[in-house]
Amino acid sequence: METNGQTAAGASGAHRSQCLRRSNPVHSGDFGLYRSSKATLGFEKDAEPASLPKRPVPYAALPAVEKEFERLEANVVISKVNYSEWAALIVIVRKLNGSLRICADFSTGLNDAGPPSISTTSP
Repeated sequence: METNGQTAAGASGAHRSQCLRRSNPVHSGDFGLYRSSKATLGFEKDAEPASLPKRPVPYAALPAVEKEFERLEANVVISKVNYSEWAALIVIVRKLNGSLRICADFSTGLNDAGPPSISTTSP
């Protein structure tokens, strides 16, 4: 672990403990929730809904994927919907610790439907 250019291994025991206590919320594995407002996505007026057929998930990974979706839903990160005209494909990545990371692939249509990003409007 590195903090302010020093590695925790090279720090004194007291300093290392203090750094770990201060950064504990970041490393806790819990979700932080932003509750001040609801996030919304803006789309161009002439944007066509983007929804593609889902990518296949390996059969052996299905139980772990279902478990991860249940965990995300229980932690109010995602919520079930019956139907949406807009959808992003997902990419499932197995992390080094064996757990799964579920990522949205917005390059399949949603990126094009939104307003230009800063990187595409800068000179």
